[in-house]
Amino acid sequence: MGQAHLRFMLGEIASARALMERAMATGIDSPGELHLYAMLLQFSGDIDHACAVLERCLKRWPHFGDAAVVLVNLRKQKPEANRLDFVQEQLHRLPRDSNDSDAMFVRAEFEYAQFKVLDDLKRYEEAWPALARCNALMHDLNPYDAAGEAAVTDALIRLPVPNHRVDEVRSGPALGGPIPIFIVGMPRSGTTLLESVLGAHSRVFACGERPAMRQILRWPTSLEQTLLMAGDLEHMQGVDPSPFIAGADEGIRVIALGLAGRREEALQALVRMRRAHIPAFQSWTEFLMAWLEKRTPDMLRRASTWDGLTIREDPEAIFQEGRFFCDVGEYRLGLDLVGRAVAKGYWVVTTLERSPEFETLRGDSEFQAIIAEAVTGRDRAAAAFREEGGERLLGRRAPS
Repeated sequence: MGQAHLRFMLGEIASARALMERAMATGIDSPGELHLYAMLLQFSGDIDHACAVLERCLKRWPHFGDAAVVLVNLRKQKPEANRLDFVQEQLHRLPRDSNDSDAMFVRAEFEYAQFKVLDDLKRYEEAWPALARCNALMHDLNPYDAAGEAAVTDALIRLPVPNHRVDEVRSGPALGGPIPIFIVGMPRSGTTLLESVLGAHSRVFACGERPAMRQILRWPTSLEQTLLMAGDLEHMQGVDPSPFIAGADEGIRVIALGLAGRREEALQALVRMRRAHIPAFQSWTEFLMAWLEKRTPDMLRRASTWDGLTIREDPEAIFQEGRFFCDVGEYRLGLDLVGRAVAKGYWVVTTLERSPEFETLRGDSEFQAIIAEAVTGRDRAAAAFREEGGERLLGRRAPS
């Protein structure tokens, strides 16, 4: 089950569907799993089957908004076949005002579903108020700091120009060769049309949607993760939590507390994180629980379920796993994982030299060789960064 969710996150649809069908054959039956299965069917082109699964799901769990949203989006709603009565019945039953963010999110989902059906039926005067209500709820749940965004953008624009005269404003890009133009926006917001308009110019080449960008952005390194790997646990604990649902960054905070020796606090935070009920993180949170409670066999058992996932090739993830095993005294396995991460270009020298979980390995010749490799790689990367003018990206004056 956990692997099915993870493979879906990685875009491996065929593998995720096969795993999901195996899990369902064993009797797995919950709204979240039916919703995932329906999406996998949709991405496989089996729309009829996906609709049937969602109908079955909503019959048993009528307030499951995720399923309602997907169902109304799968097909254009028609006067002779639509789900408007069902959606409006649920909205009548759902609370209009609540301090429970989960309840308000569900209401927003059903308001969107109502908008979609009404829009398909060309009942626009009713559709747009439904969308406005949905957007208002989502804005309350995820407020946007427009002033802060503008301030960051202005600061970036005013970065020093190549001659480092900080009183000048950059008048144009300091790049050689073709300049990339990124078009980013919500679905159906006109991004494809804009690309076509720009691409019609003789000096612009339009290359369509770039699926590779999803791979590049799939496992981003957050500020919390950077501070964790730098060993700056105190600073990391001072970073404001993400306003979104508990997930990867919340797990990083759990790890920071555990590495700082505050295991009871880490366990409490992990319990709160698990309440978010994100199936894709279930295997990960169980591994963290085993680590905090120093149940090494359970750590090994849980880690083995990740075999074959592309995340196992990510050097940051490999290093982190090795760090956990060193922390519980499984030094040979931990050292092998850390060595693999460094060989893949993960040169966290400060963490290797200072973190207490590696203390027992300080005199180990293999560990010292790993540090030496990390130092060499870090210095080589830093030199290349400076040679290519990287200091300017940070707004720093290049060394004279």
